[in-house]
Amino acid sequence: LLNIDEKYSKVLNISIIYISILNFFTYSYSNFFSGPFSAFGYYHIYALIKVFRAATTLLIPAYSIFRGATFIEAVYVLIFTEILSFFVHIFFSIKYFKKLSFKIYKPNFILALKQLYLSFYILINYLIDFIKANGLRLILASIFSPLIVSYFVTLRIISNFIKFSIDSLRDPLFPKLMSSFKNNKRNVIVLIEIYWIISIAILSPILVLIQFLIPELFEMWTLNKIEFQPILFSFLLMSLLFYSIYLPFDMILKGFNQNKTLLRINIVTIFIFLASLLVFHKFYSLIFIGIAIFLLEVITSIFFYTYLKNFLKHKKININKNFFYITNILNAHTCILLFLISVKELNNFFMIYIILIFTIIILFIPKFCSNETFKLIKKNLKY
Repeated sequence: LLNIDEKYSKVLNISIIYISILNFFTYSYSNFFSGPFSAFGYYHIYALIKVFRAATTLLIPAYSIFRGATFIEAVYVLIFTEILSFFVHIFFSIKYFKKLSFKIYKPNFILALKQLYLSFYILINYLIDFIKANGLRLILASIFSPLIVSYFVTLRIISNFIKFSIDSLRDPLFPKLMSSFKNNKRNVIVLIEIYWIISIAILSPILVLIQFLIPELFEMWTLNKIEFQPILFSFLLMSLLFYSIYLPFDMILKGFNQNKTLLRINIVTIFIFLASLLVFHKFYSLIFIGIAIFLLEVITSIFFYTYLKNFLKHKKININKNFFYITNILNAHTCILLFLISVKELNNFFMIYIILIFTIIILFIPKFCSNETFKLIKKNLKY
């Protein structure tokens, strides 16, 4: 199905079995432990553990391949580093849970099955999110080939790194966002607008800079073995801009367990996404896959905003519509810049325009956002 060469299929199959068994016993712990760390103000400890796990499970297997390890040997090294980092994770987690007077109870499988039943919509949402992220590789492999997909995945590693950086704010801000609904509803708007400010004042210029610098860096990184596709990369970056806009909406809906609503949004958007893939794959060009991903994020953002606007109104919270529209317009402007950089060489006038426009945006942000957000920014700037 995945067009994998027969001489690699056996070693791939046995590797999948080994890693699946390992993940069966270890994977869920990392997701389970993040909640208590965040809720009790120890997220920085959890973040350090995540960095350690990511570093060991990425760098050590990569180094083994650099030293000449075969595919199956690299898998063994990966399993070893996963187990090592897992025990470090468990050790520090239990240490802090004892400090917080947590107790570890014996598993209750009947209760677990009930919770699984109640979490059915969450499970379906997770599977759809998987299809949109990692599952896309499998779909593309069946359409093209693993080699072509490796080009796409290599490009997407960079955009995914930026996406994970945006997501890094999710865990520390999530408890504050949800507690604001009870303690101070004005802070809900502040936290939403902080994401939008990050999108237009920090993320947008960074993406423009990356689009400008990445061709040469990409050649160095891949040793000129993979052709850089600037237009495809520009669409991957564009999708991040609209993802950053609706991320706080996603956090709120998940915080209020609006799983049926999330499922409806996910089903509609994944249907549109898969339909666009069926249309675009006829062109046999990865650029059109980038366009499909970009359209997916834009449509998802529209659906989230449409629903959340009414949801917040029931909570007696009025979203800043003007700031939302301005953020989208500015992000659309950044998308045009990203596309132009991908197809044309920059001249001095264009560079001056980019610097000037982002300077104006940053200076005029206080005019766009609510008074509470402006006061918070002003307070932090003084500090």
